[in-house]
Amino acid sequence: MFTSILGTHVRFFDVNPIGRVLNRFSKDVGQLDSNMPWTFVDFIQIIGVVCVSVAVIPWILIPVLPLLLIFIYLRRYFLQTSRNIKRLESTTRSPVFSHLSSSLQGLWTIRAFGAEDRFQEAFDAHQDLHSGAWFLFLTTSRWFAIRLDGMCSIFVTITTFGCLLLRDQLDAGSVGLALTYSVTLMGMFQWGVRQSAEVENMVRPSI
Repeated sequence: MFTSILGTHVRFFDVNPIGRVLNRFSKDVGQLDSNMPWTFVDFIQIIGVVCVSVAVIPWILIPVLPLLLIFIYLRRYFLQTSRNIKRLESTTRSPVFSHLSSSLQGLWTIRAFGAEDRFQEAFDAHQDLHSGAWFLFLTTSRWFAIRLDGMCSIFVTITTFGCLLLRDQLDAGSVGLALTYSVTLMGMFQWGVRQSAEVENMVRPSI
């Protein structure tokens, strides 16, 4: 990306504001280098929890399959909205960088003409617009999390009753392992699925 910036034409900087360029070098690169590896690890842990529960009680696969279909539908529905909101958030973040950079470069001119208040109001307007887009992104993530928690509750309930029905065929250690991982899944599943959606949002380019 840096090599492309060095070799690009001058018209590129006339069309694209400096804030958009700074946005790519700071926020986007930071997400790929810092956030994405940990996000991917969280998603892999969820797969391990489900595999352990299925290894102990194979009958869990019967309710897991319809829950998986519901999960795929919810994730696809969430990603369509989340990706557009993420793109909107990225678009509204660039003017904040642009305004701050141009204000710092023209600081002496702003002070000479006494335009501090006008530039402060313009910056607040850009910041409010970006904060609104970011709050919308957080709201959609919470909507998705509530529905995933409901799916986890169904999974834990089925696992518990499955242990009761198969109590003569399972030893205490296997039941404890399955229930422990199922309860752990309550806190991890919605976080891991949201992280998987976030991984897809990170690797897709935004405007």
